[in-house]
Amino acid sequence: MSEPIQQAFKTSTLQLETHPVEHPVQDRPWQAEPVNSTAAVFFIVLVMLNIRNFMEVVPAAAQTLWRWRANFKLESSVHLARARNICAVLCCIPFCMTANRYAFYAPDYLKSVPSWADMPLTVAVGLGYFLLRLFLAWQLEPRSRNREAYKVSNRAYFSMFVIQAIAILLTGMLLSMFGMDAVIIRKLYWIELALFYGVFLVRKCQILSTFCNPFTTFLYLCALELLPTGLLAASAVFV
Repeated sequence: MSEPIQQAFKTSTLQLETHPVEHPVQDRPWQAEPVNSTAAVFFIVLVMLNIRNFMEVVPAAAQTLWRWRANFKLESSVHLARARNICAVLCCIPFCMTANRYAFYAPDYLKSVPSWADMPLTVAVGLGYFLLRLFLAWQLEPRSRNREAYKVSNRAYFSMFVIQAIAILLTGMLLSMFGMDAVIIRKLYWIELALFYGVFLVRKCQILSTFCNPFTTFLYLCALELLPTGLLAASAVFV
């Protein structure tokens, strides 16, 4: 038995690599990034400090999804409108975290940046989108008695955003608990985002129609909603 084995070793050739083999570097999990974990802790602390605002705002903001006149009722209360704005700003944190974790916005240039810079760049893109919306709303504000209704139509986005961010956060937590695959969670998120944005567009059209004819309402919708959202989508696809 030993003879064939020895013969095999005599005729075989042992080849060694002259250069060290480079093992692929494993990316750290999303939760392991200090930027992401710090943002999560920061959000939890801010929510605890503003829990009263959320308890007041969430029921009022949820009504705006079913009744477009509820937006006027919410804006008529200075205290409630201010609390809603605070909650909308705070909800930017979990929304950007979720968008970064599940790659809502994933153009090619983000793939070349370090992992620690991924989250800040996502926040910067989201901030730019909101600033563009505010700029367009300021530029197109009518100089007439309908200014208040116009402002209500634009601020309705903040009410919708609070409910949307909370729904997305809860959806991700529940699906992750059941071990759902990240790709499936991402697809469900896109459906959820489309549904919320579709409802918001309908409510905005209803508010604009209180002082605009159908054609003017369509023009406002294109300039205030379709333009910034289209630019955001185009930057994700073509940049």
